[in-house]
Amino acid sequence: MPLHRVGIIHEGRLLYEGGPEALVAPTDPYKVGVNDLSRAFELLTGDPRLTVSRNGASFLRIEAEAESISALNALLVANGIKV
Repeated sequence: MPLHRVGIIHEGRLLYEGGPEALVAPTDPYKVGVNDLSRAFELLTGDPRLTVSRNGASFLRIEAEAESISALNALLVANGIKV
């Protein structure tokens, strides 16, 4: 029987729930530590070029083209978010 949905729990917190295909990305995602996860997540999810998810309490998992990572970092810092 094929697997349709999975859940990942770490230290009692649900980190991911959904299809397994989303966990297998064609490129490695970037793991970015930030001091304000909620603000950073809200800021970056507005960009249609990025796929952003929360990874624990202080990290974002970001799928993006390598060329856009420096601009992404600058955007976070410009908005007062420590990276």
